[in-house]
Amino acid sequence: MARKGQKYNKYTSEFRTKIIKEIKQKSCWIVAKQYNLNANIVESWWANHKKGILNTQKGPKKPFGKKDLNYYKVRYELLKKLHDFYNWVS
Repeated sequence: MARKGQKYNKYTSEFRTKIIKEIKQKSCWIVAKQYNLNANIVESWWANHKKGILNTQKGPKKPFGKKDLNYYKVRYELLKKLHDFYNWVS
């Protein structure tokens, strides 16, 4: 689990590609020990390589909880109808 204020290492795509090429000849654990890396990270790079998503660029993330105005309008109309229905039933 990450600690507060912990910084993560960032590896270039060239470095990751170099590691993947070496994994094809050796095992993940040997390559990880050779480069003083965490073996789980190297295994995840290998798994992503097999899926074809190793060096794909990640886009900007949407802020959590922010939705467009249309979402709120539709939700408001549904809640209004539900409120009217409950008033009609009771």
